[in-house]
Amino acid sequence: MKSLVYVLGLSWVFTGLLFADTYISKDVLADSKADFVRSFPAEGVPDANGWNYGWYDYAADADKTYNHDTDFQQFAEGQSRGNGFGVAASGSPWTGVYADNSGHPQGNATEQWAIRRYTVEEGAPANVALTWTLAAQNTGGSGTTLHVFRNGTEVARGTTRAAAGVSGTVYMNDVAVGDVFDFALSPEGDDGSRSEGSDGSFFGGVFTTPVLIESLGVVADTRADFSGVQGEGDWTYGYLEGFANNQPAVGEDHGGTFNAFDANFWNGTKWDFPSNPPWTEIANGGGHPASGPTEQWATQRWTAPEAESGSLLVEFDLAKSNNAGGTTLFVIHNGNVVGSVQTNGALAKDQVEVSDVAVGDTIDVALSPLFNGDAGDGADASQFGAKILRIPFAVRRI
Repeated sequence: MKSLVYVLGLSWVFTGLLFADTYISKDVLADSKADFVRSFPAEGVPDANGWNYGWYDYAADADKTYNHDTDFQQFAEGQSRGNGFGVAASGSPWTGVYADNSGHPQGNATEQWAIRRYTVEEGAPANVALTWTLAAQNTGGSGTTLHVFRNGTEVARGTTRAAAGVSGTVYMNDVAVGDVFDFALSPEGDDGSRSEGSDGSFFGGVFTTPVLIESLGVVADTRADFSGVQGEGDWTYGYLEGFANNQPAVGEDHGGTFNAFDANFWNGTKWDFPSNPPWTEIANGGGHPASGPTEQWATQRWTAPEAESGSLLVEFDLAKSNNAGGTTLFVIHNGNVVGSVQTNGALAKDQVEVSDVAVGDTIDVALSPLFNGDAGDGADASQFGAKILRIPFAVRRI
């Protein structure tokens, strides 16, 4: 078991057990990025870290339904490509699995899925959290889809064309030695197309042991605390702009500047520019970002008071009732992105642990016009919010 404490975004995807409590993840059991090595064990035998690499020939499969027993084809001796594996050493088919969680599927009439496979090893607990991630390495195409299978049953799926990517967490309480998890990258984009153009992607997962947080106290809430007074409840309302990186992934800085709304931008019900554009506004439970004249993220900034320093949990959500456009909600600690969700309709929610918060630190809940690489602000009115909760020191492993 590899021991590591790290910031982890958790989505509300569950299998095996619906937890009524809140969990974070601590001890790493397996990590597709850190564990990657190019070796050629016997077929069906995991490498020293518990992984195998291969592909699924979707085009040749009559029923187009993945069977983990018969459809997984393991890369054989000599099937090397770049710093990993490939069906071909160069050119088409483009199917490959590489270091740093990168990989590429094959599309169109010869479609193939690139697969990372993890087999649960001796000593693993039954209670496991699996956090999967998918992000575009090349953002010029329509995106890719990650299918996560457990013993052939799909337990999670995500599609994106964005560098910021998508992620989620699956909680399980019945994991057994020998269980097989497949991370299968397909060329299906967010528009339904299956071309492999610009389909280089980062994909994989981290298996961890969940830790139960015994009790939580809400220290701040964007909806319950919403106000027309700057600084009330430690909240400041404004916008971020002037970005060095307007598509930051988790762990990256956006490089922008926060500007607080002037007092006269409060119209009695919401914070809004007196004239439009820009369309940037913040209401209770919602708001709108702007893409012009300059890109602006509608931002509710919480500044940590002395009583609330330490480790905190941020629960955040985003939805769009007009099912048009598309936005991303970022959670940002002192300029560094610690979590995000995106949507062009359905509710998306997540949570992230933010460690070592000091007095005066800022946590921004920022609505961006970004959606799958598009920063246009048409029809970008969104519903969003966040709660900031205290994590006590008393936790117990399950």
